[in-house]
Amino acid sequence: MNELSVNYTKAQELDRRIKTSAQLAQQSLYEMCKGFKEMRDSKLYKELGYNTFEDYCEKETGIKRRQVYRYIEVIEKLPSDFVSPGTQIGVKKLYLLSSLSEEERTEITEKTDLKNTSVRELEQQIRQIRAEKDKAVADKSAAEAEASAAAQQAKSLEKAKNTLSQQIAALEAEIKELENRPIDVEVALPDGAVDKDTFKNICKTYEEQIDKVQEDALQDTIRLNREHTEQMNSLKAENEKKLEELRSQLEAAKREQSELTVTVPDSKETFKAYLATAIDAAKRLCEFIGNNSADSNHDLFVSKAKQFFEKMTEEIV
Repeated sequence: MNELSVNYTKAQELDRRIKTSAQLAQQSLYEMCKGFKEMRDSKLYKELGYNTFEDYCEKETGIKRRQVYRYIEVIEKLPSDFVSPGTQIGVKKLYLLSSLSEEERTEITEKTDLKNTSVRELEQQIRQIRAEKDKAVADKSAAEAEASAAAQQAKSLEKAKNTLSQQIAALEAEIKELENRPIDVEVALPDGAVDKDTFKNICKTYEEQIDKVQEDALQDTIRLNREHTEQMNSLKAENEKKLEELRSQLEAAKREQSELTVTVPDSKETFKAYLATAIDAAKRLCEFIGNNSADSNHDLFVSKAKQFFEKMTEEIV
């Protein structure tokens, strides 16, 4: 047998052993996660002489309680196929996936080769998905608020237009009444006054001048009111156009939100969502500080974290 054939046979055997060991390791991980959960839920650790589950874990397995609870979260929150022998993605990535909702996890798994993606890359993808969802919620809320304000302004303009229309109608009715009202002038001519025809001509001239002044004044009033109405109509049209644009933006935000599989909550649900996000971030911060207890900056991390939480408490109050 030549050297090439010997090396090829050796490579095949080594590949088989690696794959077998990997499958056994993944199966062992799954069984270990199940075992920890069953031991905690059934409290069978007491039969072994331990008062708490945490004491059992640290003394019997040498695994700290934080890590054990991560294992339990993996088995509780992930479908079994994620930790089955055929899936080789590692404990850290499994724990990250267990912190996601089903929709977020589905989006991640559809876009990502979990086996060949690093933990850092997976964390970055999770942050990006959550940032996109937060932006969609914020954009939709802003569009709804702007649309509501525009609708309120349109209602105010409509009310002002109706009031002005009533005023114009009243003025037009008054003009019509004045135009139809006869002018009766009874004049007794004194001795030595101008003759009757001359007097009639003088009266007619005065009447014509009065009519002209009244007509000019009324026409000016009508013109000004009509110009005002046109301005109001133009302003209303502009606001309606703006309202339509805002509605289009709102629909676009809704479509974007639908594509991101985000359900817009009411105020209570929004609070719950932000609170859950804050709690999750706080937990990760605490875990980071705990995992870096040997770091030279550990005391600084603890001090800064305390200052942050105290500051947030002051802001809320």
